[in-house]
Amino acid sequence: MLKDLAAKIGRRSNESDAVNHALHEMREKDRVHGHVFVSDAAATDILRWMAQGAKQP
Repeated sequence: MLKDLAAKIGRRSNESDAVNHALHEMREKDRVHGHVFVSDAAATDILRWMAQGAKQP
């Protein structure tokens, strides 16, 4: 599932737009209870990592 989500985010041509869109969707849909406990800054870092292919350092 994480791999699929990373691929979905990574398909957008502009990483910043992809991250902002994913953050907006995450906040708007609010389907995962844990999302309410994640700050926008932390979520943005995770989504940026995912947009880059979710590769381990």
